[in-house]
Amino acid sequence: MATRADVERLAGANRDLRRIAVRDAQRLWRSLDLTDALGVREALEDLLPDLVAVYGEVAATAAADHFDGLREGAGVRGRFSAVMADPVPADAVRANARWSIGPLFSASPDPDAAFGRLAKEVDRMALQPGRDTISQSVKADPSKPKWARVPSGPETCAFCLVMASRGAVYVSDKTAGGMYGWHSACDCTATPIWDGQAYPDGYEPDALYEVYADARASSGSGDLKTILSKLRETQGLN
Repeated sequence: MATRADVERLAGANRDLRRIAVRDAQRLWRSLDLTDALGVREALEDLLPDLVAVYGEVAATAAADHFDGLREGAGVRGRFSAVMADPVPADAVRANARWSIGPLFSASPDPDAAFGRLAKEVDRMALQPGRDTISQSVKADPSKPKWARVPSGPETCAFCLVMASRGAVYVSDKTAGGMYGWHSACDCTATPIWDGQAYPDGYEPDALYEVYADARASSGSGDLKTILSKLRETQGLN
């Protein structure tokens, strides 16, 4: 079974990876002439896909090791190795970069706001292959595990609480919100769970679901955005 130590090991590796990826993106950013918005866009379209791919491969490798170690520990019969996910496609990286630097093209250019957006995108795109590796491996594994979104770190946001409250029900990333179901600085881990296994210490989906259900009842709505707003109001979450 996945232990709390297993979850924290992957979460820690992801935190280190995002820190280094964003640091390298910042170094690239500082090398550019930020008064030339078109030049910045051209440079990012040229260089950012490779930066994201390098860290995406690291994230996928860490996730594959995580999956394979948990599978071995679960004593699952039959051979199977994790399916390594590809980095975020270059075209998607370029599109996200173009969106991020929108503040450079405003009447009053704001480089800090532009980099703030870019850093969040780099964080999310660098870690996405790791999350996709777990999702794709779960889907392909003949032993038919599922995966859970297991919270880690000092705080869980409202959206992650809702996703985590469902327990080990996910078999694809699409059912868990897809690429945009993960946000920057997210410490949750996609954790495979096999039938009959207990959840990691400290992860109690039923308790989280009660919090979600209370917020849904209090909001008087089944709309997710409304429920999330109520969770933020009543639980003090982001």
